[in-house]
Amino acid sequence: MCVLFYQVTTTIGVCTTLATNLGPHCKGHIKVIGPALLGCLGDSKPALRSAALGALNAWVDNTTLTPLVECEALSDALKLENPNLRQEVGLNLQQILYLFS
Repeated sequence: MCVLFYQVTTTIGVCTTLATNLGPHCKGHIKVIGPALLGCLGDSKPALRSAALGALNAWVDNTTLTPLVECEALSDALKLENPNLRQEVGLNLQQILYLFS
């Protein structure tokens, strides 16, 4: 189980690096990577949720939330009966919307 945790956190780190290095060119890829990162927000391990949230924020910083809304990734994530996922997505949306207001 520890091996899987390290593999997932390494993959999330690669996603963060991709978002940072691609900059605005990552917009076309968020529809593929974004839903997976949203899914990681539902994990029971706080360290994994924190890494996924950092990666998701890196992607949103370089694009917008629009692609995730258009592909219904946010609404699909909120349909799941996972309190960790709902809490992390809700808090993250609150922070993002506060920044844009």
